[in-house]
Amino acid sequence: MDIWHGAKSLSPPATKKYNRRDMRPLGRWVLLAVVAAGAAGCDPPRLYTPTEGGYMGATITPKTTWIVRGNLSTPSAAADENLASIARSDYDYAGAHLTIDLGQPCMFQTVIIDHGREDRGHCRTVGVATSLDGRLWIGRHTGPGTRRVTILSLPQVVLARYVRIQAAQPGVQPWAVAELYLQ
Repeated sequence: MDIWHGAKSLSPPATKKYNRRDMRPLGRWVLLAVVAAGAAGCDPPRLYTPTEGGYMGATITPKTTWIVRGNLSTPSAAADENLASIARSDYDYAGAHLTIDLGQPCMFQTVIIDHGREDRGHCRTVGVATSLDGRLWIGRHTGPGTRRVTILSLPQVVLARYVRIQAAQPGVQPWAVAELYLQ
């Protein structure tokens, strides 16, 4: 008696022939993976998903009410919830900036800059300034830009209506801002 079928031979069983029915579950998984990859497109996945105001509660106005201005091409692309649309600077972009009008004073402590598919489109150094009236600006933080997503944690919670991010020291490639988040 052998370990395979109870027969006295030591040879393994004959190879089983598979028919289409046996392959259906595998085919479904392959098809599902192909459809999911096609639906995802070439856009990068979101690395940050905003919550309803984070640990401070719902204190930030909806992005649909934000007005974004600046000297980057299509500055409004930085707040349209679409990582495929990108606000870009020129190659020589010292002093490039984006200013966000939140519509009313909001509380936040973190500024997140998603660079989208331009993972090297970051500054070496980025500055954050805030204002309540759009005239008097207070520099809040200067920090390093990083690949794919730049996260700037301010030293304290800020109340501001206007937020300005500025390229303090340009990087190797043009600055790319696919999406801005405040937390």
